[in-house]
Amino acid sequence: MARRSDHTREELKELAIQAGYELIDKKGFSEFSARQVAANMGYTVGTLYNVFGSLELFILHIHARTLDKWYAQLAQGLKRCKSGQLQFLARAYISFARKNYNLWKALFGSAAAIY
Repeated sequence: MARRSDHTREELKELAIQAGYELIDKKGFSEFSARQVAANMGYTVGTLYNVFGSLELFILHIHARTLDKWYAQLAQGLKRCKSGQLQFLARAYISFARKNYNLWKALFGSAAAIY
């Protein structure tokens, strides 16, 4: 079977991270699989392993996306917060965990067991 060349390696990496991120966000880490992510992208599982090398590294990239989103929210909020920054950070942590429960749980909960 011939290799697809619809996307560059960097584009594939971004497609995969976004597809994995969205799958965890919608269905939780317990429903996450490389097969499902690849199917959502329209590629094979082998493509994911070719781009990332391992499932663990792929998941780390997804976690990095979650942390980037969280950091952006914190940084934006801290710019507006003139006092009570520690309280802001505590509330922001809880707010992020509630609004992004599946991503948070994957980052700090059940997914941590795979490492």
